[in-house]
Amino acid sequence: MQRGFVLLYTLWVLLGGVVLLGGVSLWNQHRARAAAAQLQAQQLEAKLESAAHSLSFRLLSLASRQLGLAQTQLSSFEANGVRAGLQATDGLLDLNQADPGDMALVIQAAGVPDAALKAEALMRRRPLQTYASLAAIGLDERSTRCLLRHVTLSSGQQRPRAELASADLRRLLGLKLGASGFASDELAAASPVVDQVQVAGSSFRYWLSHTGDPLGSELLVEVRVTGRGEPPIQVLEWYWLPRAAEPALGCGP
Repeated sequence: MQRGFVLLYTLWVLLGGVVLLGGVSLWNQHRARAAAAQLQAQQLEAKLESAAHSLSFRLLSLASRQLGLAQTQLSSFEANGVRAGLQATDGLLDLNQADPGDMALVIQAAGVPDAALKAEALMRRRPLQTYASLAAIGLDERSTRCLLRHVTLSSGQQRPRAELASADLRRLLGLKLGASGFASDELAAASPVVDQVQVAGSSFRYWLSHTGDPLGSELLVEVRVTGRGEPPIQVLEWYWLPRAAEPALGCGP
């Protein structure tokens, strides 16, 4: 009887050890996967940051000239899996300068409820220093991404320049094109300058993402080409958009 008890106890201890070792092994595998995922995320973020700096240098090389850029020169960029679109902020609505009526129209067009109340909340928070202010007034990830396609904090103008604005924004705000008739209708791939615009002294925005990022990280960078030797490029905003908790939905109501 005693020998049987000892045998059962020994088997129980051995079984417990096997379970414990299996649990430790699973925990180590989980930690290894988490570390690998974190390393991959850091590598992807580093690629986006590097691409932002690369775009700044390409902009800088054009700063002393007045020219209309072909779409292939700077309007879009793709290298090593990084995709980037470029916008001139003069073609966007400045939330620090716009009147509340224009703000409410653009917020509503992004599918945000209570647009007038959201516009008033932003007015009370001026001057806005960062796009994190949009989350502070209750905008979720989808609404923030949709709204940022149309607005900026960097143009310093009350209304967008019609020739640099998207067709949707022109239609929404009733913006009229000048005699040249030039229009930049590709929202995230708009030619950043036209013949009458000089790169130096202008501000631009990059949208950067990576094809290999399952979480859909997106980096928004705004810079101003100063036209001076130091600093030649001034960073106005460096903002990581909130990661999508679900597949991206379309913009609009």
